[in-house]
Order: sequence, then C-alpha cells, then structure tokens
Amino acid sequence: MVGIKKWIKDNRGIEGLPMHLIIIVVIAGATLGLILYWFSMANPNHLHYTVEPSSIEITQNPQIISVTVTVTDDHNNPVKGALVHIWGYGGNIANKTNESGKTKLTIQVNVPENTHEGWLEMSISHAGYDNSPIKEEHAVLLYS
Repeated sequence: MVGIKKWIKDNRGIEGLPMHLIIIVVIAGATLGLILYWFSMANPNHLHYTVEPSSIEITQNPQIISVTVTVTDDHNNPVKGALVHIWGYGGNIANKTNESGKTKLTIQVNVPENTHEGWLEMSISHAGYDNSPIKEEHAVLLYS
C-alpha cells in the first residue's frame, strides 16, 4: 500500500505531467484500441460477387464477350465503387460498380487453337472491406 501511495504522489513525468497521469493515459489508450479491434472483428464486412454468365462458348477467334459482375456486402447490399478487373487470353478491362453494385465488362479474347476450355481471371477491390482484394483465377469459363 505504501508503494501505491508513493507512486500516486510521484511528481516526476514528461513535460511536467505527473507520472501516474501518463500511465493512466497509456493504459486507457491500449484498452480503447483493444475494444475497437474486438468490435471490428465481431462485425466483419466482406465483399461477395456473382458473375453472369459464368461460362461462355467461344465460336470465333477473336471474340468479343460481355459479363456482368454484381458486388454486394455481408448484408446483400450493393457495393458502389468496387473496382472489378478481368483479364486473360489477350483481353484486359477494369471498371467500377454503379449504385446497384453492378458493372458490365466487354472484353475481346483470343483463345488459342485446339484449346477447348480456359478461364478468365478477375479481381475485385474496395477500401474498407476485410477480404479486399478478392482474386479469382477461375472467374469465367471459356469453352469451345
């Protein structure tokens, strides 16, 4: 008990602040940080997506194809402004989602001869989401 009283009456500190005040502020800051971290982990926010169509028949080379990507959050709400990027077989395009969480991407692909199937790759990113960016190696199936 004597040690605690001595510690409370300690007038030494940084820039004239009492030492016990500095220790209390540090402990309060660490506690607040832990509480905020706990709340962020209790309510994760993830991106989810659908691609339509998920498979496309290639009937000529090169071929122009279109896909619509819809991006939503954990509560199935549309995510505006998510960057969707699709690439593969010589094509490469990116666009942001609209208010409905949708974007339509049109891309020209050139599938090599004697290739019966292949995949377009995709990434989706948006600040503030725990799983951003999403990278999908098998986003759209191309087949002949």
